[in-house]
Amino acid sequence: MDGIELYLSGCTVEDISGILGPYLRDRIQRDSQFQDGLGISARPSHRSISTKAAVTSGANGPTPLPTHRPPFSVFEVILNEYLNPEALDKLCIDFLAHTPREHVVCFEADMRLGATKKIIVTMPNVRELHLTNVTFPERFLQPDPDGPLSNAKLLPSLRCLRLKRIDADDWSPFARYLAHQTSGG
Repeated sequence: MDGIELYLSGCTVEDISGILGPYLRDRIQRDSQFQDGLGISARPSHRSISTKAAVTSGANGPTPLPTHRPPFSVFEVILNEYLNPEALDKLCIDFLAHTPREHVVCFEADMRLGATKKIIVTMPNVRELHLTNVTFPERFLQPDPDGPLSNAKLLPSLRCLRLKRIDADDWSPFARYLAHQTSGG
């Protein structure tokens, strides 16, 4: 099957973590085309989660994630309850944990989701990153200075960064990120 689109409503968090997440992983792992370059998009809200997984050719400049280029999977799930931000973060991490992150070369996410940074750092081959609703915290896309990756570049393969809907008075964290990311060539 080249494509699948599932639009479900009345789902529980357990349905997503226990059924849809493993199904997505199985679909991606069974189709060798996904291993050439996987594009993932995650758009959660307080009562829904929408994801796309598609074959992508990698970073060719700021291009939107292909929706219907085979093979592809689209999941849109309406939950039967509203989730607080912490529960939404956990759900998104649990759901995306089922994807083979080493194959992800293009990733789209909303920075309002606290889990976005945690998810991004687990994708070592991301070449294209599309972020919306961006703010610049003190350590924008940089490792925790006291953590295990304190001197590492979090996104060593990144070639294209697209930011949309920026809400920032101070751009210096972004400037520090650019300096850190481009240091050493």
